[in-house]
Amino acid sequence: MKKCAFFLLLLLSLQGYAIWSPFGPEGIQANRICFILDMHPHWGICHDGGLYLYDLVSQTWTDHPAMLPVLDACYLDGENILVIMGDGTDSDGIYQYNPVSDQFELIQFIDSPNFIYYSESEQPYYIGHHLGLLTSPDGLTWTPIDTFNNKAIVTMDTYENHYVVSEMDNLYGVWYSDDSGNTWTLSPGSPMISCLGFDQEGLLYGIFPDGSYSSGLWSSPDFGQTWEVEFWSTEMSCVGFDYANVFVGWGNNAASPEQGVAWYHPETASLTFINDNLPNLIINQVTHNPSMSAIALFCCTENGAYVSYDYFLHVHEQHSPIPSSLFIRPNPAMTRAVLSFQPLQHTSPATLTILNLTGKKVWQTETDLSTGNIVLDCSGYIPGIYLVELKGNDFILSRKLIVK
Repeated sequence: MKKCAFFLLLLLSLQGYAIWSPFGPEGIQANRICFILDMHPHWGICHDGGLYLYDLVSQTWTDHPAMLPVLDACYLDGENILVIMGDGTDSDGIYQYNPVSDQFELIQFIDSPNFIYYSESEQPYYIGHHLGLLTSPDGLTWTPIDTFNNKAIVTMDTYENHYVVSEMDNLYGVWYSDDSGNTWTLSPGSPMISCLGFDQEGLLYGIFPDGSYSSGLWSSPDFGQTWEVEFWSTEMSCVGFDYANVFVGWGNNAASPEQGVAWYHPETASLTFINDNLPNLIINQVTHNPSMSAIALFCCTENGAYVSYDYFLHVHEQHSPIPSSLFIRPNPAMTRAVLSFQPLQHTSPATLTILNLTGKKVWQTETDLSTGNIVLDCSGYIPGIYLVELKGNDFILSRKLIVK
């Protein structure tokens, strides 16, 4: 992943500091932020009471109440906005909304809609719902894709001609297409994925939710065909991107040791948490606006939406430094290996954990970051691949360990 050398140096040596500001009204359950909804233009926040629209000309917010929670929205025809609404009742469905008349008009009833995806392909609109995946050339006439009949489709993303969706209910799996959605294949042994997205270079990331041994951030280097874990963490909710970086969010701050929003650095397999001034740490979405010239990161929470314009520039003077990377030698190992990292003084203790590929804890200990190295006894381990995780108050570093 290409990054400016200044940003990389800053990330490896310092804890990031984000100054989050309210984006729109506080006190609402913000489900999604949507940009360029019509020709006026408007930005929008989909929330449980309706749709908040931001007028870029007058720079004012207006609430447009709806009879159901608005879950997602996108551009329809310049005058109308395409929205999905639902709360598990018979009124769930696809609607068009006109900001001038302030009217929501039903297009089609569907059961428990999950998302709208807009693509530049021949069939630009997709909607995933509890019983399938619909597609439309114009947002008004919808056709089910037979492959996904009676499958709960919860998330979707595309990269060039590569399309990927995830099914998650009693059955789960990731489906991929390498011909712009004309044919679909189920990825063998794919993880449960509740949110997925491609980065700018075509690497696919996905969130394994809830609190199982397999929960965490996963990735696919081949457009959804095969998957591997990036790091383990429970109660994750979303993955998102800015112009060149990966961010993750957690959805239940009472059930997970990690909270809020973190910047994930694939090069060092580490996290930098950027929660300063973020009043609510239950995250529904992390995203950016590709049409903006300024670099900005947005997030939706259970208590409103927030924006940061300086998450990569500021440094919190009170934050402790973090080790920049982990090294394991030898790797593969037989009976012992040495874990080494940048030694740090005057820091709180960290936790070192070894997990197997199912996420089950094999060994754990408290360690002093001033030592710089730890000897790992591998003599009793079954040959295979393990994940070594070093976790402090505001960082997580991980490396794979192969035991022969």
